[in-house]
Amino acid sequence: MMYRCFADLGVYPSETVIKVDDTCSGILEAVAAGSKAVGITLTGNAVGMSEAELDVLSQDQKEKMHQMHAAEFFQAGAEHVIKSAAELPALLDRLG
Repeated sequence: MMYRCFADLGVYPSETVIKVDDTCSGILEAVAAGSKAVGITLTGNAVGMSEAELDVLSQDQKEKMHQMHAAEFFQAGAEHVIKSAAELPALLDRLG
């Protein structure tokens, strides 16, 4: 799917792309395409909770969930892992 997007958007080379995903299969797709991968742990498919469900958890519970899914994403090849898409602009600024 990524190659189709590259072709449709005229993106080249694939190493210039950063794919943000909330699944290990999405991270693996980015790696296979030669792109950078960023995993999102708490606000997507990995945890699978609504915002209301997530809000009732303690910070410790959230951190444990983040760490567990971050480990899975790093094992799949993610270069960076964030808790939510709200953290993406700051990460992109740091990557410059």
